[in-house]
Amino acid sequence: MKAIRPEGVVSMVGFLGGKTNTPGASFSLIQQQLCIVRGINVGSRKLFQDMNTFIESRGLDFKPILSDQLFGFQQVRQAYQWMVQQAFWGKIVVQAD
Repeated sequence: MKAIRPEGVVSMVGFLGGKTNTPGASFSLIQQQLCIVRGINVGSRKLFQDMNTFIESRGLDFKPILSDQLFGFQQVRQAYQWMVQQAFWGKIVVQAD
């Protein structure tokens, strides 16, 4: 946590799932760094297995949703800024030139 820059983003996987003792997470340190904390709930292993069984049983084929903006490798900085703004839907694509 000491390595996070001011206004940096910390994504805590499973944080919303009820785990209360997260090693290295200090809320006073988070406040000092003025960083953004996002809890990510990924669900249980059983839910993941049930989802996969459902998808396979129906023969569903999912494709990733890509954003309407394509960035060249020289535009990585702009792609990052766009990600920070969270004003898009889908995956951000940076094309290696």
